[in-house]
Order: sequence, then structure tokens, then C-alpha cells
Amino acid sequence: MGWAYDEHGKIVTDAHAATSLHPAGDYKGFGLGMMVDILCAVLTGGIISKDLLPMFSSPISAQRKISHFFMAMDISKFTEVVKFKNQMQSMADRIRVLPQLADDEIMVAGDPEKKQFEIRTTKGIPIEKVIWDDFLSLTPDFDHVIKRDA
Repeated sequence: MGWAYDEHGKIVTDAHAATSLHPAGDYKGFGLGMMVDILCAVLTGGIISKDLLPMFSSPISAQRKISHFFMAMDISKFTEVVKFKNQMQSMADRIRVLPQLADDEIMVAGDPEKKQFEIRTTKGIPIEKVIWDDFLSLTPDFDHVIKRDA
């Protein structure tokens, strides 16, 4: 099975010839992708993904007309909030301890951001010297307030 397909549905290995990707998870992945299209395009009166302008082959100034979908749910209408939170924590904890297939740490949504927050609050935010110097040239009074490594 291939990863990418051309405009005629034929498997391709040339990234420039690819117009679509094989859905992750086969038919279930396709179903999840279809639900995203239904919620983000059909429900909102937008354009489905297949009809969107290509990201890289159309002019950068062309409007792609991408639609979005946002939803808020009252968890308490489905289950007890504490029970939901405990089950979510249990799910995340079980995922984090799965056997690794590569050297990458197994993480769930939010983990990379939590790691970066910890690093940035203890070591600071990395910034190239030339950008830092440009910033200071605009706001020289802040140089004594902001900690930086020379």
C-alpha cells in the first residue's frame, strides 16, 4: 500500500506528483477525516478539502477559504466531571508507558508544551543574538530588566 496518490488515484513516490495521502488507519482513518470535513466544511457551508486550493502550487496571496469548526461540551451532561478527569488521566498515563518504537518519548497532547514551559521558565526563551540586539535597539530601557546570557 502506498502513502501518496496522484490525481488519478495511482500510487506515487514523487512528492510533487502527489495530490492526496493514504488515510492513516485505513477506512476508520478515512471516516475520521470525513467527519472533520463534514464538521469544518459541510456543516459550516465551507469548501470540502478536495476543493481547496493547493497550499504550495497556488499563489500565496490566493484565499484558500478554509473553514473551521469549534465545539464546547458540558461534560456533566454525559458523566461526572471528576470521573471524566480521572479516566482521561488514566488514559494518558497508560499511553505514556507504552513500549517505544523509536527513541522518541511517548507523549499525549499537551506534553510537549508542558516540557517547553518547564525548560523556558528555568532556562529562558532562546533567541538569536541579532534578533535580541534589534529588539534592544528599539527598547534600550529594558536591557537591565531582562536576564540574558552573553
